[in-house]
Parts: sequence; structure tokens; C-alpha cells
Amino acid sequence: MIKKQIKLYKLYNILGNTIRSGLLLWKVDSERLNDIKNHTFDLLLLARLLKESIEYPLDFNKIEDYIFVHDLPEAITGDITAFEGIEKEKRQAVTKTAIDYLEKTFGNMLHIKESLQNYENLVDIESKFVHMIDKTHSSIEFIQHESEKEIDINNKDIIPALSELPLIKEAKRQGQSVSDIFYHFHRKAIVITDQECQKYHLSREDAEKITKPILTFIDTFYEQMKSGVLKNNIEDFPSSATIYAKRDL
Repeated sequence: MIKKQIKLYKLYNILGNTIRSGLLLWKVDSERLNDIKNHTFDLLLLARLLKESIEYPLDFNKIEDYIFVHDLPEAITGDITAFEGIEKEKRQAVTKTAIDYLEKTFGNMLHIKESLQNYENLVDIESKFVHMIDKTHSSIEFIQHESEKEIDINNKDIIPALSELPLIKEAKRQGQSVSDIFYHFHRKAIVITDQECQKYHLSREDAEKITKPILTFIDTFYEQMKSGVLKNNIEDFPSSATIYAKRDL
């Protein structure tokens, strides 16, 4: 068992060396681009922070399992997007092979196969919650990068499959930035429909107890970027506590 635990631990190190494809495709110019391991941590943190505001009894142990495994196959397949010219069937085939390997190698550790299937099929409100905060993170990731340095929406190195999307072309006509696009597009996914309320046995009031804190978070993040106050907190730290910090290394 210990050997398997170590092997799985090391698999997450590979995720730490796998840069998020969206950032690469958009040619984000930053000293540090988010990798998938950091993305996993960000979702864990986001779920924990939102837990304080959600007045509905979500199963956060299940949520953590979903977060830990939702991108785990990408340690093997890489972060493949729909814009890179790889057919959907081929993307699905390599992902299935990766999941079969994970199941065979690690068995029921982290409930990998079951959690992945449940997550993809949105079988419960916890899987829906993780889908929503995953979209939230994709949005705030670009908002944060653009708060530091403008992302050139007209960069000629952005692949046509992405830059020529009707959504992107319309955004250009309206003078929107990349962060505007990600904010407005992903914000639409922060919703629990009436059909989903029936599926998850939720009242409309309970559904709003879950979505409202997420929407408040993403809206405030975006508003802070627009007002120019979204920044790191380093300058606010007490100077006497930072004299040994090695951030310049």
C-alpha cells in the first residue's frame, strides 16, 4: 500500500509540471503560469473558503475527492483542449486509457474511477459544485493575469481555432479584454437549473444558497480587477516579518 501511495503522490508532481493549456493557447505573458497541481490546490482552497458562506449541507469530503481526481488523468495525457485539432473521439480514447491505468494501478485509492465517472456525469450536487468552482477558477485565473499585465487579444500567435471563434470575434468588436471574455462566459455556468434542482432534490432557495456565494466571489474578483485594486498583499505585510523572505530567488 505504501508503495502505491508514494507512486500516486509522485503522479501529482507530474501535474505540477503540466502548465494549464488555456494559458499557453492565449499566449499569456507572465513569469509564472499556473500548473494543474496548483489548479487543484486553488480549487481546494476555493471550496474551503466558500464553505463558510454556503448555508447548505454539502458533503465537502466528497467535494475534495472530486477536486483531487478531476484532472488526474492529465498527468498521463497532458492538458488537451478542444482547440488543438485533436478529434473528440481521440481525446476520449486516450483519457479512457489513462483512467483504466489509474484504476488498475491504484485500485480504490481516492475512489479514482468512481469519482471521475460521477464528476463527469454530474451525478450529485457536490459534482455540480466542483464544476461551478472549476469554471470560476478558469475565470479568475485570467482576471488575475490581466490585472498584472494585459493579455494581447490580437496576438497573431493565438491559434485560429480559438481567435476566430464567433464569441471571440464579437468580443473584439465590442472592445472586450480576455478577462472580460472569461468572466462573462464562465459566469453563465454558475447556475443550477430547475431541471437540476429536481435531479438533486433541491428547492430553488437551496440552489441559490449554493450559487450566490460563488457568484459573489467571482463578481467581486472581477470588480477589483476593473477598479485596479486586485493585487498581491506583499506590500501590506509587516516589514519586520519579511526580512528573511526569499521571494527574489
